[in-house]
Amino acid sequence: MTEAQMPDEGFTEPGLTEREMAELKPKKIRWALLIGGVALGLLGVGGVLAYSTYTKLDLTLQGVQTAYTAEQTAAKRLAEKAEALSKAVEQAQARVKALEEGQKASEDARGKLEARNTKLETELKVLQTAYAAEQATAKILAQKAEELPRALEEAQARARNLEAGLKASDQQKSALEARSTKLETNVQALQTAYAAEQDTAKKLAQKAEELSRALELAQARRKAREEKPVDLTVLNYMLGTNYSKRAMKVEARNAFQAALRFDPNHAESHFELARLYLGQFDDKQSATPHLRRYLELRPAAADTERVKGWLLLIEKEVEAEKERQGWGKMEIKRGLQRIFE
Repeated sequence: MTEAQMPDEGFTEPGLTEREMAELKPKKIRWALLIGGVALGLLGVGGVLAYSTYTKLDLTLQGVQTAYTAEQTAAKRLAEKAEALSKAVEQAQARVKALEEGQKASEDARGKLEARNTKLETELKVLQTAYAAEQATAKILAQKAEELPRALEEAQARARNLEAGLKASDQQKSALEARSTKLETNVQALQTAYAAEQDTAKKLAQKAEELSRALELAQARRKAREEKPVDLTVLNYMLGTNYSKRAMKVEARNAFQAALRFDPNHAESHFELARLYLGQFDDKQSATPHLRRYLELRPAAADTERVKGWLLLIEKEVEAEKERQGWGKMEIKRGLQRIFE
């Protein structure tokens, strides 16, 4: 059997997959080897027959040798083709293995994709729920956004009202503070006036009490001695003395002056009034005539030397004032105060 007579149609049947072709190739290789062996056997038998009939076939020996050479070439080609087929089978098996591994990887990837799709579907549902909630929230916010301008207008109106009220309150507060300050001033003035009134009332009460005692004393003396009516000069002198003891200098001065109006020659009233002018009013000019009148009325009295000393000091003070322009005024005043103490 020549190369052209070998059954090649089984190697490339149409309509078969690669896997089916890979399963058929070993069978084809066995058939090819079997046919090659048969061919070789037949070739050997032909050689024996050719040798035994050498003489008969001498004319065809050259053709047989040519055919043998062709058969060897065909066998060599078959061996090469068988080797190529073996390599193809190995490649096909490697490819099948790679395809199986790819299919497994594809199935794994498919499982992962299915799990991922499931997860994505779950997340999609969650997102749809969240989207629905967001839409509801957006709707509520849109409603609130519509209500906010009205609320803002109301708040602004209320703020304006509050500002106006606050301004009026501040004005009222300022007015109340001014009124309170004025009232405090008036209260302080009233307190001062009340204290002065109390002091005046107290002094008047004391004065009334002293007058009452003086009148009682005068009446008692009049009744006891059957004297003439009360001596007003003596009465005012006694009042002036009491006022001086209580540091009521104005009242004392007025009382002594009243006594002198009733009796201008009352020496004791001149003496006390002069001492009052010097010690309490610091009025030497007013005290000087009363001191001199006292010396005229009582030239040999016990206080005569004191009165002379006061007049001497006053004269020295006047001279010192002329010379030093009032430098020693305070010293003389202090000296007089020490004398009167």
